Amino acid sequence: MKILKTQLLLILLVLYAPKVMAQEITMFSGFWAPEYYQDDKKINKKELEALFIKNDEVQLQWKKAKT
Repeated sequence: MKILKTQLLLILLVLYAPKVMAQEITMFSGFWAPEYYQDDKKINKKELEALFIKNDEVQLQWKKAKT
């Protein structure tokens, strides 16, 4: 019975794992200003700040970095 539960848990994890996605924000130095990318899509600074507002911890760190 314990082996069956373990196998079922592993099957569920394997099926669920591909649906878990992380978001990556990258900054590159541009000619005039920094360029921001969300995964592989280029975003502007306003879109970046809108993403940061959604998470309190990130918003706090962003404010620290700006000062």
